[in-house]
Amino acid sequence: MLYTLLSLTVSQCPEQDSDVTINNDDADFRDCLTIRSVTVSNLVTRISDNAFSKSSITSITLSKTVTSIGDFAFYDCRSLKKVTLGSSVKTIGGFAFASTALTEVIIPKSVETIGEKAFFLLESLKKVTLGSSVKTIGGFAFASTALTEVIIPDSVETIGDSAFYECRSLKKVTLGSSVKTIDVSAFASTALTEVIIPDSVETIGHIAFYECRSLKKVTLGSSVKTIGESAFFNTSLTEVIIPDSVETIGWKAFYECGSLEKVTLGSSVKTIGGFAFASTALTEVIIPKSVETIDWNAFYECGSLEKVTLGSSVKTIADYAFYNTSLKDAIIPKSVESVALHSFSAKKLIFQSLIELYLEETEIIIYNVPDGSKSMELPKVHCKNLKFIEILSLGGDCTIGSNYVYASPDDDLHIKIYIEKDVKSIDDEAFSDVNIDIFAYFGTNELEGNFLANAKSIRGVIASTNYQGDSIGGVKLTKKVPSYNIEEDNTNYELAKSAGLSGGAIAGIVIGVIVVIAIIAVVCFFIIRSKKKKSEDTAGNDV
Repeated sequence: MLYTLLSLTVSQCPEQDSDVTINNDDADFRDCLTIRSVTVSNLVTRISDNAFSKSSITSITLSKTVTSIGDFAFYDCRSLKKVTLGSSVKTIGGFAFASTALTEVIIPKSVETIGEKAFFLLESLKKVTLGSSVKTIGGFAFASTALTEVIIPDSVETIGDSAFYECRSLKKVTLGSSVKTIDVSAFASTALTEVIIPDSVETIGHIAFYECRSLKKVTLGSSVKTIGESAFFNTSLTEVIIPDSVETIGWKAFYECGSLEKVTLGSSVKTIGGFAFASTALTEVIIPKSVETIDWNAFYECGSLEKVTLGSSVKTIADYAFYNTSLKDAIIPKSVESVALHSFSAKKLIFQSLIELYLEETEIIIYNVPDGSKSMELPKVHCKNLKFIEILSLGGDCTIGSNYVYASPDDDLHIKIYIEKDVKSIDDEAFSDVNIDIFAYFGTNELEGNFLANAKSIRGVIASTNYQGDSIGGVKLTKKVPSYNIEEDNTNYELAKSAGLSGGAIAGIVIGVIVVIAIIAVVCFFIIRSKKKKSEDTAGNDV
């Protein structure tokens, strides 16, 4: 039966299964379960909101006069398998065809906007052809569909949030040359294997390609400025080249990319976000001179990371930034203003800047500050596992102040100290918290005071053959040598602290020794006297 709707304000659902022809803009067949095929005549200019929602419609053909399809127009029409869109449609409203049974959609070239969730949850939709005038693909527009391939036309500027989210069969996407923004989770949880980001794109949104576990290759265009949080989280990328346009790499941007072995950072990156490259397979990282902040956990648990080169502008290295890596050492550039407690698990750090240090794992600290630095007091060191301090250069006149090496009473810190050049002065309490196994000084000016005598203990004191004095810091020299490598010296020096004791202490020791000698002499006197008397008694008895 053919049911024709004329100019009624509200349509009535036919009493029995019927094909319907629509001749007005206000047709309303929502929840109608007796309509099947619908034809829209040239008298109709729009399909109103909810016009056929939750109806039994199976197919619809729109005339060329229709310019808009309203929100929820065909929402939840679970029998709708075929739609033919007219050549004048400009707007497809939100949820317009959501939860239908469409298998293929051809978007005509007249369409400019595809609304939010327009084709959401179409589990049978395998193919979509987007017209050449589409500018905006709304949020969740094609999310949770069965699409296998998508070609984004050059007209599209914005791909909305979650536009193709959870299209688990989507293996290929071609992005047009006008796309500026790939919004939040636009292609998250898809089956993409490769993505080429065109040069037009400026922003890759949060979780844009989140958990695309088959994604092995991405080419980033030359205009990308921001890579959002978790943008490529848990993908299978093996290599990433960050273009020079990128300024920010967001939190967890490449987190848990377990196959990522190589990354090249562009010359404009300023911030590397927290966990940005954590739990990857990187072996080497070169931080460009543009980077100012390496945020917490940025390279955390990169178990294969053996080498890092830090750029000359880095100011902050946050907690756990390079923790649980295979780094053996790292050079901290002059620009660095703070290094957090657990920033490195590397045993050896070489500093080109003078900053106060609170480090948990570090065993060797080396200062090699470029010349020209201002005179200052060497900042304090709080490193509970410290074994070596090597001061190669401080860049200018420098003093070592009170409690320079801080250790709690429970730490029982034993360290070796090597100073290659002159130090202006060292406070008497500089090493009062630690035990010094070796103190090696290769400056020429004499170091007075009692800074070694006041240490918990001191074993070996070594100086250059050019050193004029015979003691350092209140302790007499163990030896003078022309050159020295403190890290290779495993000599077990005898405790030498007494060699440099104060005058009162020395006098006390001398008196003690004299008393002991006197006691020994008295005992010997009485023993000899006793033996002599016994001998005389024996001789008298013989007579």
